[in-house]
Amino acid sequence: MKVLVIGDKETVLAFRLVGAEGKIVYSSEEMYEEILKAMKRKDVALVFISENYATLIRDKVTRLRLERRLPIICEIPSRESRKVKGDETTEYKKVLKEILGVEI
Repeated sequence: MKVLVIGDKETVLAFRLVGAEGKIVYSSEEMYEEILKAMKRKDVALVFISENYATLIRDKVTRLRLERRLPIICEIPSRESRKVKGDETTEYKKVLKEILGVEI
């Protein structure tokens, strides 16, 4: 089973470095379309979506989560959302460890 990251360019590229497949999007609508495509794939078990676009489609994503068990959809911090919150450092390895419970 694969891990798919859908989000802004910097977030997707960071996760590609650790071997995840990624789709770069430029809007919340485009993100939602990619999530729908991922829901149809049998080889994707986990979908990470970047927070900066996910906030605008959170209700839709929640409905998708209720409809299907897999893939699991997790929202992760993006560089843009960190700037708003004032936190300039998010280690994606730490995020993955917290979500998956494994060290990468």
